Amino acid sequence: MEPFERLDNNNWKEAVEFLSKDPRHAMIMLYDIVTVGMDPGDTCIHGHYFGRRGDSGLAAIAALYGLGSLFIWAEDCACLEGIGEYLAEEELKPNIIAGEASQVEYVLKNISREIFPLDRVFELYLMGAEEIREMPLSELVELADMGMLEELLEISRGFDTEQFGNSPTSEEDNRFLLTGHIEGDSSFVIRVGGRVVSKADGLWVDGLGGQIIRVFTAPGMRSKGYATACVGELSSRILSSGPGVYLEVMQDNLPAIRVYEKAGFERLADRKFAVAGSEE
Repeated sequence: MEPFERLDNNNWKEAVEFLSKDPRHAMIMLYDIVTVGMDPGDTCIHGHYFGRRGDSGLAAIAALYGLGSLFIWAEDCACLEGIGEYLAEEELKPNIIAGEASQVEYVLKNISREIFPLDRVFELYLMGAEEIREMPLSELVELADMGMLEELLEISRGFDTEQFGNSPTSEEDNRFLLTGHIEGDSSFVIRVGGRVVSKADGLWVDGLGGQIIRVFTAPGMRSKGYATACVGELSSRILSSGPGVYLEVMQDNLPAIRVYEKAGFERLADRKFAVAGSEE
């Protein structure tokens, strides 16, 4: 097997074909490749892509995004051999590593703490659905608009604080991402008394399906079915573009898991989300 090497738009077709073999674990990479390509760029969803080839072509792909997050997907853990050396040679230092659980564990065991000073590891379920049940309160769900941006930023800060203890995403990057979701009609919300109280964002690739991200309901407005309704409506939109809709949820977040199971999602796999700390 060949060593890891840099990938760019010349490898676009090969990369999309490889990741499309199992889009469940690679939906964010697929979306970003299709949306902005694989060449370097100035936004937080542009990435430094690199991969490793076996006898039949690409066997592993990783992307370090402007956000600082490293996403990985490989045919198996052995295909990730040498990823630590590549990161060191290229002087790449992620602040997050995300992927299938066993593959993240492999990378963490084979990467220098100077490159990735591990702080915490979050355990998640990858959940998926091929059809969604009709949910109550769907009539309350609406598409977000730019007039809601500041409220959505506040909700996103609440999501980050509740999930991770702090925000792994800067205010500028959050604004960029939320603007993209609003303009792409992929942010679904419920308002009560004129205020956004629940929201779900999504991304999708035509023909492959998509992923729901950053589902959050404001404290004090929970257990009312709002998040379930947002997820249901967004899932239906994503399923109109492809065969599956996916999401990730913390394994200890039992209320959220119940919400997703109620909507029709099933647990598919374990994933991990590793966060770097200081180098001191």
